[in-house]
Amino acid sequence: MMPDRVSDSASPGASSATAVRRRRRAATRFRVSLAVAAVALALWAARIVEQHVSVRAALAEGEEAFRGGDFVRAADRFRAALEIDPASTAVRLRLVAAYRMQYVPGGESAANLDAAKQALGEIARVLDRDPSNRAALLAAGEISDARSEYDRSREWYGRLAAIDSASAAAFAGMSAASLTEVSGAVLDAEARAGALPAAFAPRGSAPQADGHPIANDDLRRSLAERWSAAIADGIEAASKAVTLDRGNERAMLTLDAWHQLAADLAASPEEYSRHRTAADEWRRKALAARRLEAERSAQ
Repeated sequence: MMPDRVSDSASPGASSATAVRRRRRAATRFRVSLAVAAVALALWAARIVEQHVSVRAALAEGEEAFRGGDFVRAADRFRAALEIDPASTAVRLRLVAAYRMQYVPGGESAANLDAAKQALGEIARVLDRDPSNRAALLAAGEISDARSEYDRSREWYGRLAAIDSASAAAFAGMSAASLTEVSGAVLDAEARAGALPAAFAPRGSAPQADGHPIANDDLRRSLAERWSAAIADGIEAASKAVTLDRGNERAMLTLDAWHQLAADLAASPEEYSRHRTAADEWRRKALAARRLEAERSAQ
């Protein structure tokens, strides 16, 4: 006789029980995975909070040191904050400021030169992430100007003006960088020739009386030919800054200096008088702007 077959009615029940067990195991695995994920998320959130607190603490210590004039410690604390949060542009810019304050223009010590180098390095990191960062571009222009890298400085300010045509600081910076270069070259040429600059000529002196602050006409003409275009461009840039910011004392003082320089190279009494009058006017406006700012700060 053939053995009896297993009843077909038993198969669906067995399959159903197996399916139930599988679903239970899957549900258990899901709950375990969910619990693990929740723990991981909680740990991640805790680390984020801890990092945030640590960054704020280091940043606060850095700001306190900065306000107290201890720029070395300020830089140290800002670096500590960056080690925790390397992506923070705001903290990196504060580190740039701390390095910038340590740099003394003209100083040739290794520490001084390193401060400028470190500042420019941090600026480069900011601009790598954000090429249009206005604060970084402005700082780069100021540092390059302080290092007597006038072409580089004007390039930085030009980049800032290109992305922000309403930046008074950009135009004031461009003008000031050119002024430092041009005035230095003119004063050096005058000193070597034994000429007396207009700014130092006594009132009523012969050079001022005839409108030729530089008595040596050949020297005056040579300097005017070399620098008149730069002087005009500098006056235009500083004037643009004042148009954008009517209280910009830096631009006003730059205009004062530009017009004094232009008077130094004046070709006629009328031209000389015009520039001297303009210089006096911008000096008065700068002093008025300074007084107004002092009054606002005192309120």
